[in-house]
Amino acid sequence: MKSPDSLSNFSKETSIDVLEIIDTAKDAERRRDMQVFKSILKSIWTDFETEPDLSRFEPEIKAWILRLGGMYLCLYGQAKGENSYQERAKNLISKSISIFEDESLVDEAYEAKVMLSTAYFFAGQVEETGIILEEVLSRYCNNELHPVYLLAQTNNIGVLNWKKDYQQIAKVLDSIKIPMEEVCDDASLLAQYHNQAGLVCSTLGKYLEAATHYEKAIINGEKVGRVRGVGISLNNLAYLNSSRNKNKEANENIVKALKIFEELDDAGWIAIVLDTKALVHLRENKLDLALESIEKAIGLFKKGERYSALTDALWVKICILLRADKKEQAFSVYSKLSEIALSEIGQYAVTKYSKQLAEIVYSIKDLGFHEEVRAFKREILKESLVSSNLDTKRASKKLKIDEDKLLNILDKQFPSIYDEIGVRNKSGHE
Repeated sequence: MKSPDSLSNFSKETSIDVLEIIDTAKDAERRRDMQVFKSILKSIWTDFETEPDLSRFEPEIKAWILRLGGMYLCLYGQAKGENSYQERAKNLISKSISIFEDESLVDEAYEAKVMLSTAYFFAGQVEETGIILEEVLSRYCNNELHPVYLLAQTNNIGVLNWKKDYQQIAKVLDSIKIPMEEVCDDASLLAQYHNQAGLVCSTLGKYLEAATHYEKAIINGEKVGRVRGVGISLNNLAYLNSSRNKNKEANENIVKALKIFEELDDAGWIAIVLDTKALVHLRENKLDLALESIEKAIGLFKKGERYSALTDALWVKICILLRADKKEQAFSVYSKLSEIALSEIGQYAVTKYSKQLAEIVYSIKDLGFHEEVRAFKREILKESLVSSNLDTKRASKKLKIDEDKLLNILDKQFPSIYDEIGVRNKSGHE
């Protein structure tokens, strides 16, 4: 940042105050301390519901305020489970990027792009998130010790983990292991890195490594007062303990995590912890409790329009329903999941869930994943029609879809069912 003497339209004293505000806000952002973050920004930006008037500031200061303000809205929206804030966050951060670029502040511009990727990720737009991060990583490919590169790779681990691209994740973790664990002295970034690495190790069944990463994440988070990060790592540790059949410890972790997020009034993370709680209850075979928790989580995700988290929660609900042998309900939820995944995330998300469904639900010898899913759908449709005495209206109610939609599916995807059970094709007829 330029020296205070170079700022225009302000006295030297006022300029120093503005720089101090920005530095304090940046620290609060790293720690995810929303109360301090808000109070600091309020001294410059009094009404967060409107875009601030920054005409009196020189370009660089204006860019920083837009960048920090955008990130505040991003984190606030995620905490409250209100996705509309992500659109505003993307708008403000994008404006800051343009100004940073105009001022030839390259590192600041690319750091802001990492923040922009976070807003896209919280909005459930995973594909766009990956594209932005790839641009940043390409810029710093020859300077892998740069803080912006390390931050981008840490965020990239989260995207790759969501996509289940474990081969690429292994390469990323290997490439940044020494820089992160032996060079980096940013406790906030280390807390984020260890949490992400713990997630990956947990998914791959490397439980001891995962536990070590989570413990380091908690230690680093507590060191800098990153309370929200501690809650996140506790949530992930709960999932890990459940995977190791340590359900008592898992439930204790969940209680602590929920307490943190309830005190922070963070609806977004309350929903995620409830999702984890549902998974723990599923492993305990407490299906009623599991369904109760996941329904609460789904409600919060829907309210916030957090589509990637919503589809994951719907997937958990499908698993619970299948365990309870409620196939018709599971199929209905899968249909909703597919529609949301395709319209709000992308085709690869649909493929991801169809593969998962095929793996756990309906293994048929010598059939590919998509054929397995198709066979499962076919069986559910046929069973619904038969149990409804071939009444498509009653069957559609059981499946919780419109009768016209059911008929359309039968006509276009499974016309042979008509012949098998003696139902006349009514699509396009009175």
